[in-house]
Amino acid sequence: MFGNPALRPQNARVSEIDAQVLIVGQGLAGTLLAYALRARGCGVIVIDDGHRHCASMVAAGLVNPLAGIRFNHAPQTAAWLASAEQTWRRLEHALGIVIWHPLPMLRLFRSAEQIRFWERRRSRGPDPYAGEKLESYALPPTLRAPYGGFLQTHTGFVDLPTLLAHARNDLRAAGAFVQQPISARDIVFDDAGGVEVAGLRGQHLVLCTGAMLKALPGFEGLPLQAEKGEILDIESRVPISQEIVNAAHWLIPHSRSHYRFGATHSHTFSDWEPTEAGRATLKEGLSGLINDADSVRVTRHTAGVRPSTRDRAPLLGTHPKQRALHLFNGFGGRGCLKIPWYAERFADYLVTKAGLPPEADIRRFEEAAG
Repeated sequence: MFGNPALRPQNARVSEIDAQVLIVGQGLAGTLLAYALRARGCGVIVIDDGHRHCASMVAAGLVNPLAGIRFNHAPQTAAWLASAEQTWRRLEHALGIVIWHPLPMLRLFRSAEQIRFWERRRSRGPDPYAGEKLESYALPPTLRAPYGGFLQTHTGFVDLPTLLAHARNDLRAAGAFVQQPISARDIVFDDAGGVEVAGLRGQHLVLCTGAMLKALPGFEGLPLQAEKGEILDIESRVPISQEIVNAAHWLIPHSRSHYRFGATHSHTFSDWEPTEAGRATLKEGLSGLINDADSVRVTRHTAGVRPSTRDRAPLLGTHPKQRALHLFNGFGGRGCLKIPWYAERFADYLVTKAGLPPEADIRRFEEAAG
């Protein structure tokens, strides 16, 4: 299940370190983990290749507590949401930026069956997320919504490119960022329990490499399921909606005329580039969502690869043989909801040896195999 990185003894002592924790990858996972560790007084250096394969740079940043066509939510949802909003506000204050845009979401029913899923939720008592049913006539006339929908709360989006760019500059100014591609030969574990990465020494190495997990040694056997997603940036002559819209696809308003629309989901792909097939799928989806799709102009078409897992839970933990090597990965398409909370838990794990949330601990795969 796990690779066994080679041990190559070095003469340097473990005390001669550049940082307690070296993090590879400055996507959303690596960035939030770095700030969580620094808040605990831990020395950190983040190493990144310039976002060459960073899904966070093209992701929509959507925060949505209700998943799938059944509108399910996990038991941890309230904690995830509280931690996420606190994290975005704290980073806005620290970096002097605006990144968190709380917006309600119009969930459009896709079938009569989906209305029954909503009714089942509502029958359980007061619902913190799903509002009253809205008939078609009560929804914006720009939308195709023959089954109606409902207004969902505790939703919004994060401006991830702005966050990552300002965080990179902030970390660099603090001497905590290095831009450099890393390969397997750049990582050396010594016989004293330390690790060296491209000349930088630390006590711990955390891989936050997203879908590029298999490019570095140690965790290549874990069941990461890379999933390619494509998104369109569009401009509309007519305002479509002031709220986020979610049906078969989602639509996020960035202004009265500019929106992001997505996303595709593909487990079979040959590269990280946008495709004509993906563009066609999205344009067909847009025609199914709004009444005047011809009034919309595509201004940008992007693609990224999500680091998903088969059980929809992230991959957190330590290599069973190389105790200086750790993993913080596998958040899929719901990173803006989940990563803030898990970053705090993982920082406690590294600093105070607190336990990991069992649903995310990579030891679950060892137990299943054994």
